[in-house]
Amino acid sequence: MLKKALILVTIVILLCICFFGCANDNSIWYEVKTLKSDFGSKDEWNLKCVISSVEQIESIKENYEIGDELNDYNDDFFKEKSLILYLFGSSHGGDNVCVDSIQVDDKIITITMLYKEKKGAIYLDALTYWVCVIEVNNEDIVDCNQININNTIKTIR
Repeated sequence: MLKKALILVTIVILLCICFFGCANDNSIWYEVKTLKSDFGSKDEWNLKCVISSVEQIESIKENYEIGDELNDYNDDFFKEKSLILYLFGSSHGGDNVCVDSIQVDDKIITITMLYKEKKGAIYLDALTYWVCVIEVNNEDIVDCNQININNTIKTIR
């Protein structure tokens, strides 16, 4: 009888954690379209912005050597979606970096970047520059006026 009661209490606790944790979650739909790096560093390679028009793309391309990552977007795309562009430098390379989540709260977009490090691995401090292009729904980021980045390091085996 005690075993059944313990199992029931455990299930109730887990359901409460899931329900209340999910109820406070401000995650939004997103799709990472580009997350690529290259070795070296670039001056002024630090940008976080929401792109909501082709004109903004053209302006960014005039100031940053981005490549072809923004060429496929047109006015039809921006009717329902926007892009978040994040340019940054890091000493992590390859498949060790990913977007873990995106949340919106109080007009602030928060992107959590996850840096994975293998236990016992040796990493060079070679700087890489990154281009991250993320598609989001316009309705999810209405009136947002700030982008914050949370960097999380996770050791994996």
